[in-house]
Amino acid sequence: MNEKTSKQKVEVSREERARMTKLTEEVTVRVQEMARIVRGNLGMNVNVPVGKFTMTTGTPENPRIHLEFEPIIVLSDGNGCYADPPGICCECPCP
Repeated sequence: MNEKTSKQKVEVSREERARMTKLTEEVTVRVQEMARIVRGNLGMNVNVPVGKFTMTTGTPENPRIHLEFEPIIVLSDGNGCYADPPGICCECPCP
């Protein structure tokens, strides 16, 4: 089997699928809530669902979390981001 052309697929158990479904629902609710906070602080429309969420982390020596919330539809008011540190909301991309 060629590693570059074939990827392994493993079916998870029914219990694990149920747990993954529940976790996905929980994460989705939290990401939507975070996006509302960011967009609200930036004076953007808060009723737009997130279509894409990106999280980037730093290193143990320089811990940094950068969150980007891309709306499910393109909006004239842009995308909202959150960077910690310093704990700021900004229009993407954050400085």
